[in-house]
Amino acid sequence: MTITPRLMPCRYGHDLSGYRLNDGVLLEDAFRPRRFTIRVDSGRFLPQKDAQHASRDSPRYGLRMVFDASPYPVPELWRPEQHSMVDSMGQFEITEFCAVQLEGASTAKAQLASLPAVDDADQFEDYSTLIDASTGAVPAKPIFVAIFSHTLHELNLGLFNESVPDRPLIDTIVPIADLRAEYENGKPAFLRQIDWLRDRGYHSIRRTRGDGDCFYRSTAFALIERLIHDRNQDESVPRTLSILKSTLPKLESVGFQSLVYEDFYDALVDLIKAVIEPDPTISTTKLTSLQLTEQFQKPEISNSIVVFLRLVTSAQIRLGFEDFGAFLLHPETGESMEPRLFCEHFVEATGKEADHVQMEALCRALQLNVDIAYLDGHSDSVNFIQLRYQKEAAPLALLYRPGHYDILVGPTP
Repeated sequence: MTITPRLMPCRYGHDLSGYRLNDGVLLEDAFRPRRFTIRVDSGRFLPQKDAQHASRDSPRYGLRMVFDASPYPVPELWRPEQHSMVDSMGQFEITEFCAVQLEGASTAKAQLASLPAVDDADQFEDYSTLIDASTGAVPAKPIFVAIFSHTLHELNLGLFNESVPDRPLIDTIVPIADLRAEYENGKPAFLRQIDWLRDRGYHSIRRTRGDGDCFYRSTAFALIERLIHDRNQDESVPRTLSILKSTLPKLESVGFQSLVYEDFYDALVDLIKAVIEPDPTISTTKLTSLQLTEQFQKPEISNSIVVFLRLVTSAQIRLGFEDFGAFLLHPETGESMEPRLFCEHFVEATGKEADHVQMEALCRALQLNVDIAYLDGHSDSVNFIQLRYQKEAAPLALLYRPGHYDILVGPTP
C-alpha cells in the first residue's frame, strides 16, 4: 500500500475536509493540509513578472515550477539580489503549498511498505480543482491540485521517519541493495541512480535517524570512522584534535561560554582520542567501528556531539558574514536574516535540517572534504556536491535524499 499526497496551493491549516478531487477522490476529515515545502534543484529564480511564462525545460533559468494556474500569490522570492542565490542543493523553499494525503493505509508504517511510483520528476504531474463533495460546486476561490514528485518522495521519507520513532540514531551498515529494494515499486530513475552508485564502488549505506540532525550526526560519525581506518592515525588523529581545539576561541568570540560547550566538546574529543588510546569506559582496546556505532546510539553522547557541531557551525557563520550573510534566509518566508537570529533559530536549535550554508560552514570550520551524493530520481547518474577544505584528503561520503542524509560507504580511499 502506498500513499498519494498532492500539493495544494492553500494556506496551512485550511480545512479541506468535505471536498474531493474532480476525479472522485474524497478528502476525509483526517486528511488535512500539512505544512510542506518545495525545493528547486538548481539554477536561478526568474523575476516574478516572468515566472508565469517560464518553461520547466528552460536551461537559462533552471526553473522547475510554473505558477500561472495558482490562485494565490507566489511568495516574494524573486528579488533581484536573490537571482543567483539558489545553490546546487536547492535550498530555497516555497511555503504556499501544503501536502495533503489522499489515499493510503490506516497507519504511516503500512503506507510506506513501498515508495509510490512517480513520473517525470521535474513537472507538475496533474492539475485538478477541488469540488464540494455534497453539492458538486467548485469553491469560489478554486484550489488547484498538483502531484509533484520531489515532495511525494520527501513526504514519504518524513512519514517513514515519524512512523519509526525507535530507529537507531546511527544504524549498522547494510548493503546498498537494501536501499534499492525500497524503490522497487517506485520510479525507475531512482533504481538506476542506486545502480550507478553501486557500479562505482558505493556498496553500502549506514542509516541515521531522520530527526533533523542527520547531517551533523552523519558527518561526525563518518569523520571518526575514517580515523579508525586511517593508516596514519598517529598524524591524522592529533591533527583532527588540533582543528577541534582551534574552534574553541571562535565559540568564545561569539559569546558561547565554556560552561555551555565544554561537555559537548569533550564527548567528541574523547571518542577521537579512543581511536589511538583505549578508553576504559568504552573498551580495553582501541576504538572499533562497532564500538563507535554503539557509542553513537547513546543519545547522551550522540546528541552532545550534534550540539557541539551546531555551535561550531553557528560560530563560523557569525564570524563569516561576508561569505554567508547574503544566503541567510528564513526558510519559510525567504526574507534575509541577521546571522545571530538565523543561527539561534535554525543552526543552534536541534532537529532543524541543515541547509547548504550550514554544510559549508561546518566543513570550513573543521577543514573537511565531503562528497554528498544527491539521489533525486532526475537522471540515470548521480550528482555529487563537493565541499573541499583540506588538500589531498579523501572526502567523507554522504547520501542525500530530499530531507535526509545517510552515510554512503564506498571505495577504500
